[in-house]
Amino acid sequence: MVANSGSGATSVWPPRADPLGPIREALPEAEFWTFTPDPEPDLVPEDERARAAADGRASGAAESPTAPDAEPPSLIELFEKAARRAAEVGGALGVCGGDGTVSAAATVAAREGLPLAVLPGRTLNHFAYDLGLETVDDTCRAVTSGEAVAVDLARFTADGAATATATHYVNTFSIGCYPEMVRIRER
Repeated sequence: MVANSGSGATSVWPPRADPLGPIREALPEAEFWTFTPDPEPDLVPEDERARAAADGRASGAAESPTAPDAEPPSLIELFEKAARRAAEVGGALGVCGGDGTVSAAATVAAREGLPLAVLPGRTLNHFAYDLGLETVDDTCRAVTSGEAVAVDLARFTADGAATATATHYVNTFSIGCYPEMVRIRER
C-alpha cells in the first residue's frame, strides 16, 4: 500500500496527517509506504521550511529507512517497490491518494500484471467514487472479500515519444485550461 500524503494538496502546509490509520486496522497484513512530496516552496512559511529541513522532514520520506545521504525515493519508485513486494506475496498494489496518484499506480500495476486496490484519499477521488468506493472501509471490505472489477486503462503518448514514456490514466485526461483551474482551486 502506497499513500501519497500530498495528493491533491501539494500546496497545503503542513503536509496532511498519515491517512493510513484506519487502513492499517482493516488490513493488518498489508505493508505500507507513505510518500511525502515537497510542498511548493513559496507556500511554506520560511521558519517552518527551516524547521522541516532541520528535522529531516524533507521530501519523499518513506516508512522504509534510507541512508541519511540517500536521495528519497520518488512516488513511482515507491510504487515499483510495493509492486515487486505484492508480486512476491501474491497480493495487489494498494494506493491511497487522488486521481493523479491512482493513475500513476495503475501504470505500475498494469505493467507488473497486478490488481490495484484503490482507496479514496485526498481531493475529489472521482475514480474511486465511480467504482463505488466512497470510503476507505468500502475498499477494505472489497479487498478482504476478494471483490474486484475490471476497468479500462488509457494511454497517452506524445507524438514521437517512446511507448515506455507513455502517460497512463484511469479517470480523465485533461490539457489546456482545466488543469490550471484545478491548481487554482487547490490554493
